[in-house]
Amino acid sequence: LSLCGQTTLRETLAIVRRCSAAITMDAGPAHFAAAVGTPVVVFSLHPSDGDDTLDLAPARFAPWCAENRKLIIQPDHAWPGCETGCRWRHVQPHCIGNIDAAKASEKIRAFIAR
Repeated sequence: LSLCGQTTLRETLAIVRRCSAAITMDAGPAHFAAAVGTPVVVFSLHPSDGDDTLDLAPARFAPWCAENRKLIIQPDHAWPGCETGCRWRHVQPHCIGNIDAAKASEKIRAFIAR
């Protein structure tokens, strides 16, 4: 169900609070879910082996909640030239395409089942 652009901030928080889990990109809704106690899955374009000091690194900017309440899905490796972080992130991120959909699905199913 997409409610993009159809709710106020308060309505959005109320809806997310009632969800069993939220699956989001690395953006505001991920932090909304954490703030209201909803388990959250975050898709990040930052590679697992990237520099954790960069601005999009989940190690620095993942939602603030208990580790067992969040799951970060990110590519294992970046594309050549993006070893520390996706250099196209402001135009058209492409490193996120390195996420294995089957593995991500398995991780999400296990996370939600807990």
